[in-house]
Amino acid sequence: MNSISVRKPVKIDLNIGDQLTSISCGHIVVELIKFVVYQRQQIPYTYPWLKQVINKKKLCEDQDVKESFQSEIHYRVASTALENLDFILKSLLQEINSSSLPSEVCIALGGTPVTCKEVYRFILPTACHKPQCHSTLIATDQKIQKNVFRLHVTLTADPKVQHLNSNIEKNISNTHALKHKEKVVRNNIS
Repeated sequence: MNSISVRKPVKIDLNIGDQLTSISCGHIVVELIKFVVYQRQQIPYTYPWLKQVINKKKLCEDQDVKESFQSEIHYRVASTALENLDFILKSLLQEINSSSLPSEVCIALGGTPVTCKEVYRFILPTACHKPQCHSTLIATDQKIQKNVFRLHVTLTADPKVQHLNSNIEKNISNTHALKHKEKVVRNNIS
């Protein structure tokens, strides 16, 4: 009989310090998901590096270079993982930027969403609704990116998280993205 061990949740607050819009909130969630899937070995390399390697390989496909069978399999697995992750991230950004903001986004790692080994919940705050705040320049602001990067570094150095990392099985097979929407519809206020 399998025993299920329930771990205490670790709550981490991310203070951006700026106007939080749906665009910037979406980018923060995407960056955190990229971090989680790399840390949990769902992708073999960091997201930007994986994307660069796959794109280089796609450009070199026209050349008639013999590759080993093992490297071809590794490339296919990595490119499929990247395509799936890109699809999830683009869909999530579209969903967050839609007329009703999800109240939370969950990433479930495991065989199925029901029998997952880990769950990461991103509880989204209410966002600023002023049209002048909804700029892609604000979303990609370096200050926001630095705060998210600091969170990444803090997470890996935090003893609570290190303790969790040592007890968790690294070979998790699947990643599932789930969202929860409330019935509240966002109104644009001028």
